[in-house]
Formats: sequence, C-alpha cells, structure tokens
Amino acid sequence: MIRTIHGEIASAFMFLCVGLYCIGAGSQFEYYGLLGPGPGFFPILVGSLIVALSVGLFISIYRSAHAPSPNDIPTTQDAIKQQFANQQNGNKPFFEETGSVRRVGGMLIAIVATTALLEVIGFRLAILLFALSAPSMMDRPSLFWRIVLALLCSFGVAYAFENWLGVQLPKPSIQFIEDLGL
Repeated sequence: MIRTIHGEIASAFMFLCVGLYCIGAGSQFEYYGLLGPGPGFFPILVGSLIVALSVGLFISIYRSAHAPSPNDIPTTQDAIKQQFANQQNGNKPFFEETGSVRRVGGMLIAIVATTALLEVIGFRLAILLFALSAPSMMDRPSLFWRIVLALLCSFGVAYAFENWLGVQLPKPSIQFIEDLGL
C-alpha cells in the first residue's frame, strides 16, 4: 500500500512538473501583443497558478508531518498507544474512504465528457453542465450555491474572456444553440 504522505508528495511533485511545463511551453509564444493577450498568456497564467498551488501543497505536507504531538511528554501507556497509532496511520491506503475511487473516477469522466462536449454544445453550456455536476460528486453543497457557481463559471468566465481579454471560446456546432446565443 502507498502511504498517504508519499501519495501527497507525489501529487504535489506531479502538479509542480505540469505547472513548470505549462510555463515553459507558454513562454515560447507571445505573452501579450498589440491586440491583447497572446497565445502564451493562458498557459503561463495557468502554469503559474498550478506551481503556486503545488508549492502550497508542499508547505502543507511539511507542516502536517512536523506538527508537534498534543502530548509532549506521554506516560508509558500513552507512549505505547501513540506508537501503535503511528504504526496504524503509516499503513493507511492512498484512498481512505470507500467512495473516494468512485468520486475520482466520476470526476475524470465528467472532465472527459466536458472536453468532448465543448465543440458540440459550446463553452457556456458544457461548463454549465460540468459546474452543476462536479460539486455533487464532492461535498454536495446546496442547490442554490451550485447554480450560482455554475452560472459564474460558465457565463461569467465566458463574458470575461470574450469581452475583457478578447479570447474567442468554442462555439456550439448545433445551429439551434448558437442561434440562442449560447
């Protein structure tokens, strides 16, 4: 079995590598030109965010691994219990909960489906469907907040990219949806 801390370190390192790759790939293109953001803008921005989050994850892992125990001077019986607990915690599976694998698998399927739907139903509707379904796979927030988040993620992001940054997002290939302006 993979220990939890090793899985967390591997995940943080993987995200760090992905972020650095995005920054390196984006730096080969123009970052910002006369007409607005260039082709390197988005990869560098996303890569920088991923690197910052992975550094934060490394810091969080380090802090949790070096956190002082609640009882600095345990009695003999407490020391034996703590040693037993540490042995048990060292052998935790990577996915601690039974539904974790199902949630991660569901999220991967949702991401693949969203990617496939981008060209068919367009950015706004694809992201709206993803943003409505993804939170229900994780922690089940209220329906009101799911709808607010989904509208902000789909229509808000589309508005910002198209009007402020001048970036063209995928349009729907279904004429009826495009006629509606979605």
